[in-house]
Amino acid sequence: MEKKDCFFFIDGESVPEEERRMRCVCAKCVMDKKIDGGWFWEGSKRGYGKYVYKCESCGEIIYKPGKND
Repeated sequence: MEKKDCFFFIDGESVPEEERRMRCVCAKCVMDKKIDGGWFWEGSKRGYGKYVYKCESCGEIIYKPGKND
């Protein structure tokens, strides 16, 4: 599967610290919806780990590991 770039965000202070989590948003949603903040991850070149990464905004699969990953 093609690896895509994304942004990672941590829940804000409105969420209790023990409930906060990291969220992943595809680069297209960040640009189209003008979402500020987050950390850019160049997944298309740097790759990902062994987990599925899905955009929290549109639901698109950013990365899904294959048998050889």
